[in-house]
Amino acid sequence: MLGAGLVLIAAGIHSTGAATPLETERARLSERFRTLNVALFDSTLRTPISNDQGQLAWQVSFHLQALVEMLETTHDTLYASQFVRLADAVAAERDDQHQRVDEIRHHMLKGWGSRKYSMNHRTVWTVHTGLIVAPLAQFAALVRRNPAWAARYGAAAQRCLQIARESMASHDREFRPGPGPDEGRMLWFAESLPFNQQSVVGRAWLFIDAASESPPYQDRLARLARHLRQHMQRQPDSSLVWGYWVTLGELPTDREDISHGALGADFLVLCAEAGIGFTAADRRALERTFLQHVVKPDGRIAANVGGDGPLSAPTEAILLWGRLARHHSGVRDALLRLYHSDTFKSVSPQSELLGLAFLVASLPAATD
Repeated sequence: MLGAGLVLIAAGIHSTGAATPLETERARLSERFRTLNVALFDSTLRTPISNDQGQLAWQVSFHLQALVEMLETTHDTLYASQFVRLADAVAAERDDQHQRVDEIRHHMLKGWGSRKYSMNHRTVWTVHTGLIVAPLAQFAALVRRNPAWAARYGAAAQRCLQIARESMASHDREFRPGPGPDEGRMLWFAESLPFNQQSVVGRAWLFIDAASESPPYQDRLARLARHLRQHMQRQPDSSLVWGYWVTLGELPTDREDISHGALGADFLVLCAEAGIGFTAADRRALERTFLQHVVKPDGRIAANVGGDGPLSAPTEAILLWGRLARHHSGVRDALLRLYHSDTFKSVSPQSELLGLAFLVASLPAATD
């Protein structure tokens, strides 16, 4: 059941008290974030940090991103201090710090190797590098824009940026121009990476450029964004759909699943905000994808971005579409209803934390 505050939010009605329902909801979710973060932060630093089974990429990186998103939204420097401690622990685990050789590429990379998805061969997955370094570069970009933060966290920010640039440079040879004259793509040997993995690389490049005096990835980022845009299809209802794979010369026949789709959606929104490859019209089409296909009227979630497949109860994965909620109140309200529904289930606390950060950013702060 919806609480009274959410009923008012859904109806667009303001309460007569000092705070509006949306402001009250922001305070509530901020407190939930703080509570979850305290437990998660302490437990993460108490246990050995490893990416052997992809934990740094698919768990800890989401925690790092949640901290930097909350820093940007609230300006609470507690999140900056926690971010630096966690980022330093992650950096210390990088393979070159332990002389670990990539067993598929046969040389050492400045990345975080994993034995998952590789028949137990240790290798640095490009998507893992992108997931881990994107929040490091995002933090550096935030600090660069804020003189007070630069005075306090400038050295840590430069350290994070250096780690991000070195790590992504390990994958520079995997980029290829084309197939169009103004496009570019990322390869795993001879095959194009899946849509979500290329989006993750692009997001890392975007934040590295934002943090850098001389952006190193400007041309590649624009090419990649245009390439991915070419592999999204505008539907008769003006929504966008895309596939898991990026197949040269063909439009997708499959449909991206909701969880991986959140990564592509996040990249689209970031690019539209920056005016790189995607536009506000693309972002509005993505809003229609979310409201017309992904979320069903009964509160269940489709299996893929086309609205097909078996329906399921909402989990924290749906919250990872939350950057879109900053621009579209319909998406924000749908996510709030899903999060507060009786059927919502959280499997990954790190993803829930990031989803909460997105929701807090989409809600207005109380004014004095």
